[in-house]
Amino acid sequence: MKKFLLLLLLSTTLLSCEQTHELTIFHYNDFHSANLPTKVKTDSGDVWVGGVAELYSLYHSEASKVENQIFLNAGDDFQGSPVSEITKGESQIELLKLVRPDAFVLGNHEFDYGKGILSSYFGKVNFPILCANVWDKEKGELLAPFPYTVLKSGDLKIGVIGLLAEDLLELVLKENSKGMKVLPIVETAKKYVNELKVGEVDFIVALTHIGLKEDIRLAQNVPEIDVIIGGHSHTKVDTPIVENGVVICQAGSRGEFLGKLDLKIKEGKVISHNGVLIKNVGYRPDKEIAAKVAEFESLVSEELSEVIATLETDWVRNWHGESNLGNWETDAMREKFGCDIAFMNSGGLRKNLPKGEVTIRDFWEINPFGNTFVEFKVNGKDLRKLVEFQVSGKNREFLQLSGLSYTHLGKEVQEILVNGEKPKAEKFYSIIVNNYMIGHFYKFFGLSPDNIEFRELDVIDKELFIEVAREQKVLKSVVEGRVKEIGNH
Repeated sequence: MKKFLLLLLLSTTLLSCEQTHELTIFHYNDFHSANLPTKVKTDSGDVWVGGVAELYSLYHSEASKVENQIFLNAGDDFQGSPVSEITKGESQIELLKLVRPDAFVLGNHEFDYGKGILSSYFGKVNFPILCANVWDKEKGELLAPFPYTVLKSGDLKIGVIGLLAEDLLELVLKENSKGMKVLPIVETAKKYVNELKVGEVDFIVALTHIGLKEDIRLAQNVPEIDVIIGGHSHTKVDTPIVENGVVICQAGSRGEFLGKLDLKIKEGKVISHNGVLIKNVGYRPDKEIAAKVAEFESLVSEELSEVIATLETDWVRNWHGESNLGNWETDAMREKFGCDIAFMNSGGLRKNLPKGEVTIRDFWEINPFGNTFVEFKVNGKDLRKLVEFQVSGKNREFLQLSGLSYTHLGKEVQEILVNGEKPKAEKFYSIIVNNYMIGHFYKFFGLSPDNIEFRELDVIDKELFIEVAREQKVLKSVVEGRVKEIGNH
């Protein structure tokens, strides 16, 4: 009889190991406090896209259709709206407590209000905040509450590891990253994968805020990870990418999509997958979350809705080249401060704007960081080095510019003009930029800051642009070809 029971137990265990499990992972990333839906023009008319209350309703609707599921947020919920700026991220924490993802990884913009403010929220949430590779040197421990969490769904135990971009310290203001050290992604992932395997999890997910290229590198180096749910690069991955057997997903940004990944898992391995992005359009907002959004929006003064100008042509950002929005803002900077040249990092422009009425809120959302302006001077010789750095490929972010134009053939600079004239080697030229760029001077300009004098100007970027927009009343800007590449048509 005992022998029979033992055989029965063994056969049941074997059947359990061989069983195929189904799991759905819902995910979103880079929400950037886009709590309200945005009106988008389409061929069939205007539609409202996004919104946190709408996104939650979409998730709730889809989750009700599956048996086993988890819900993940890949970071950067902070920053991007007046409400987030005014409340220093508290609005997003309170809304996340209602959305209640099963895990949340820190993004770089969670640090925009400082390490202290961020850390103060850790004990107030009802969901695990993850980050395995940011070390607090002052406390001698990981900054985030957890490097990973273990979730249960049905019979599955799922290990979820949180990872943040290795260049975090270059992405935030220096005063907001004091006392922090970023650990290597691959080595950190391997460490915690091994730890989770000892704990006998069935399945491992890396919840990352490192960007798609780094997700691919992670998959190449740590194939023990089964799925990567990513963020940071705002990539709309319509069909999951499979790299080295690892399934990689990302769902765009600003709540425009909910990612849905259906998996079949056998013996701890993905045997089939199907991933889609579901457009967040037309969903009735969740009442409780909508009420909380309205409560926070009421904190924002009515003056933000004031119409201050009319935009003649859509403003469209471009991280990799000249944009009409970048031209307008750098022109405004140069003209207001009377400098020879103005630069703006493309990543500092956070919102496209359709033609029509322009409100104060629009500039809060285009320029949400509250950066201030700084002036410095370089001579013509160093200006040439600065331009050569731009075409070298070492500067990962195109600089929007005014007062300066240049032509290049590949990595070779052919011509430089400052306000239509060739610069003189020994003449000094005044340049206006924001304080974030000064904090990462070599990254943007390829020059040492050691022998350069900086003059800090007590002017907030959005306030200057609002003032200029009021003065102009009708805003016009086009892509002019301020940067030309020979042979590139």
